Amino acid sequence: MLSAARPAGALSTAPLDVTSYRAQIDRLVAAIEAGASDPRSLKGVADSLPPVLVVRAEQQEFSIPVEWLRDVLRRQSLKADRKALAALRSRLLQLRADLDAFEAPPAATKPLRQRLDAILARPEFSNVRGPGWFDHLKQRVLEFLAGLLVGIWGSSSFPAIANAIVWTLVGLAVLVTAVWIYRSVRRASTGDAPAPDAVPVSAKPWTEWLAEARAAAAAGLWHDAVRLAYWSGISWLESGRVWSPDRARTPREYLRLLPDASQYRPALASLTRTFELTWYASQPSDESTFSRAVEDLERLGCRPS
Repeated sequence: MLSAARPAGALSTAPLDVTSYRAQIDRLVAAIEAGASDPRSLKGVADSLPPVLVVRAEQQEFSIPVEWLRDVLRRQSLKADRKALAALRSRLLQLRADLDAFEAPPAATKPLRQRLDAILARPEFSNVRGPGWFDHLKQRVLEFLAGLLVGIWGSSSFPAIANAIVWTLVGLAVLVTAVWIYRSVRRASTGDAPAPDAVPVSAKPWTEWLAEARAAAAAGLWHDAVRLAYWSGISWLESGRVWSPDRARTPREYLRLLPDASQYRPALASLTRTFELTWYASQPSDESTFSRAVEDLERLGCRPS
């Protein structure tokens, strides 16, 4: 392309004017089109090319390396590839398009400038302005502070200080995230999770919870079956006014509401433990796990009529 200016005396190739350069490109394009049917003719075209074409335009000289073109033509003369020749032809046509663009007169900018001025004169741009005296003052204050810091620590210390600040912030972010995850996992593992619904558990009769649990067990969904069985027991106790409904209460809080002497505490403690290990600790569950949960329900008094 017309891009690299040739240093004086660097090449001995006679410069071409723009017309001759355009004719040279057209000759090469025609030779490549003919070479598709007669590949051996491409070797002569390659041998006729100098390593660099020098073009003189508008009191300037440009060097266009064509060594790559000679190598491609020689290879194609041995075994022509139509796709490669088509790509080569497209590349030469691009060189010609670059030349046409170089010769094109510059676009008229006065109408564009007038249009831009008309746009900026609209009311919505009335408050647009450059930096004022306050902006310059703020910039000078910042420059003063930067110079003061450089004087104290030295400019070479800034990269290290910046890195230390960045990594400190990253470390704090990681620490906060880790603490949050730890607390969330610990809360889940200890059963400190609210009831599954936004309404009191007893809003759904315990028999419906138990029916859903048996349906999940029939489908082999043992984790769900144990979970539904647990809430069946909670619904039964709540509907019997053992405690007042509270939708935000957690399984451990339900258990703590029962005094040690309560007849329901042993069965609920066993059911809660089965629920925690299955649902929160994600331990494997099966038919025997669900059967233990049902036995605990029966000990609570959950026996469908």
